[in-house]
Parts: sequence; structure tokens; C-alpha cells
Amino acid sequence: MTRRAALMAVTAALILAAPARADDAGRLAVDLRADDVHVEPGVAARLPPGARAQVRQGIADRDPGRIRIVVVAPDVPRRAGGINLLADAIGARLRAKGTLLVVAGRNWWLNTSYPPARVTAAVQHAADSQRDLRAQLLAAVASIGAVDPGPAGDGAGGSAPGSRRVSGGLSEGARSVIVVAAGAGIAALLAALLFLGLRRGSPASRR
Repeated sequence: MTRRAALMAVTAALILAAPARADDAGRLAVDLRADDVHVEPGVAARLPPGARAQVRQGIADRDPGRIRIVVVAPDVPRRAGGINLLADAIGARLRAKGTLLVVAGRNWWLNTSYPPARVTAAVQHAADSQRDLRAQLLAAVASIGAVDPGPAGDGAGGSAPGSRRVSGGLSEGARSVIVVAAGAGIAALLAALLFLGLRRGSPASRR
């Protein structure tokens, strides 16, 4: 292997070892501007079209224009560093008043334009008291609609867990750190192997 080929191989390995950093928040904010209930294609089975329509109608009945829900696969918040960071990033790009609910696997997160304490307990109860996602979201929408103060209460928003559930014993942020550390370890090992290989092939090593 030539030195140039070896360097190209290590560069490719470094790219593959690093986690994806796509702007998921920006993409999801665009989707939510077009649809109050957005479900990513990879998790579409969790909330089929008919169920989505029921949740949209629930929003229209309970709190029109002030609730947005996005359902994503667990790897999406991992790329953002955690479901809380993903929710905050979507909220910052969306700049919508009311409540944003991000659902990733068993984890939920709320981002609100009013104090989240008003709604956190009610949404957590909705998440825990129902079995399927359609029923959970309908209960959550009813709970949010009951406590949303409306435009008069906007201005002191916040971010809070929307469920008490934990997946796999590690937070999304902790899993992200592990992935980054693993990638860095692989890159360091490859770099060391390349260094040794080039050193053995150098004229000085053959004397």
C-alpha cells in the first residue's frame, strides 16, 4: 500500500467512525410548519395515517394552532446529543407559540412558550396511562389543551421531560458520548497502525 493510499484509507475510516451530524432539527421544523403532527417514515407504523388524523383533529378541537407533535426514530435525538437538545433546536428553528412534543421511542420531551410546569405532569400521566401511541397522544393533547394559558401566557417558555421513561438505562446524551468516544478510539487505533506500517516501510527501518 502506498503512503497516499494509506492516508486515503484512514481519512475514509475517520469519516465513517464519526456520528452523522445532519441538521435534523431544521428539517423537522420545516415538516412541522406544514403538518402539526409529523411522523418520520421510518417509524410510520407507530402512528398510522388514520391515527394521525385523529390526533390532528384533537389538536383542532382542544388547542388549535398551539400544539405540534413530531415522532422520530431513537437515532435522531442521539445525533443531536439527546432528545432535550433536539426538542430545543427544533423549537428555536420553528419559533411557534404553544407546545412542541417530541417523541422518540419511549422518550418524550416538551418545549413550550409558557412555563412547562403547567403541563409536564399531565403529559407524563398521559404517556404512562395509555398503551398505544394514538391513545397516549390524544390524552396528551387533551391535557395540554386544558392548561395552555394561550397567547397571554407566552413569554416564559421552557423545556421539560414529557415522560418518566428511560430507554436502556442510559440517557440519549450518554449514548451519544459513548458513540463519539468509540469513534475516536477507532480513529486513534487506525492512525497508530498506519504510522507503524509507514515506519516499517521507510528506508530507515530497513537498515
